[in-house]
Amino acid sequence: MNANYRAQLGALGVPTQAGGSTLSRLLNSVRTGYIRMELTGTVTIAAGGATTVLNGGRLSSFLNQILFFENGNPLVQRDARSMSRVTELLGMGPSGNINLTAVGAAVQQLRETILVPFAWPLAVNPWETCFVAIDPNAVNTVGYTFNPLSLTNGIGVIATSANAVTLSNFNVNIVQVFDYDTQIRPLYRPYMIDYLMAPITGNVADLPFYIDYPDILRSLAIQQDSNLGLVGDIITGYQLRSDTVQIDGTTGDLNFQDYVQQQMLDYGGAFSEEFLRLSRNVVPLAPQSIDPSLLLRNFQTAGRLSNTLVKAQWGQTPRILITGAPSGVAGVTSSFIRAGMDRLQKVPGVTSATNHTSTGQAVPV
Repeated sequence: MNANYRAQLGALGVPTQAGGSTLSRLLNSVRTGYIRMELTGTVTIAAGGATTVLNGGRLSSFLNQILFFENGNPLVQRDARSMSRVTELLGMGPSGNINLTAVGAAVQQLRETILVPFAWPLAVNPWETCFVAIDPNAVNTVGYTFNPLSLTNGIGVIATSANAVTLSNFNVNIVQVFDYDTQIRPLYRPYMIDYLMAPITGNVADLPFYIDYPDILRSLAIQQDSNLGLVGDIITGYQLRSDTVQIDGTTGDLNFQDYVQQQMLDYGGAFSEEFLRLSRNVVPLAPQSIDPSLLLRNFQTAGRLSNTLVKAQWGQTPRILITGAPSGVAGVTSSFIRAGMDRLQKVPGVTSATNHTSTGQAVPV
């Protein structure tokens, strides 16, 4: 298999209205492993400067969701900031992003990469999952919705400020990574969907959020969010269980921040400076204590599909249990939890009918 890289003709820019979407049509009748989205833009902070940087100063804070449609049916519908963080983790080290890091009056050129991973970079055989269209004549599109707050005003999006913060020259270049080996069917097709956004209005203890998926769960992203963007102080305790099986937190709540640190071992064990300050709304933006906003729970441990969570094997009503309280970050007036899932599904005629790979590993069917 030789991967091919196809850049879409013309960059995508800002939609015509806040909250609007911009989509680009992809090449069909191929196996798509990854979609790479390269964001570039200019953020200008007016005289007097800004107060704080929000959402880690990422360009993705101007986006709402990353989208992928097969003939109009969503296969990817995920929070853009979450996908950005997942991209960094799957990269197993510091990213090449150029984020907003200073609050003084300035013109700053920003850059960011977001990966849509149909193939799984951490797998023994990454392309055992990939996207193949059910209909070879389907219209497959990828793109994003813009932040509903504003098209170009960055106040409350990428910074808090009494002075103007504007976005200009915003573009997204899309690269489709694919091969022509359609006779080699993937074992599964991934679906990456946000399934939960729940407000946290007071102290909660083991508050259940049920995970409704019909097949196989590869990863779960749990994100702490607010009206000022990502924060790191809502969740204090966490469990993952069903009626009969306890996956995480076998003796009670796990300390959420400690658990995020431990999970970093799945991604090379390296904390980048960006991660340390990702959700910290402070000035200056310097590493202090670990204050994570997102947990990426990877169930495909050791890169093996046999370690993913098959719903039929781990009991009824799978759920996460959250203990915590509204964020105490200055200026936050509403706090909530987001969660997104990466699930795998067999599609008759599209995915493989076998339950093994060339590596000989047994996988769920």
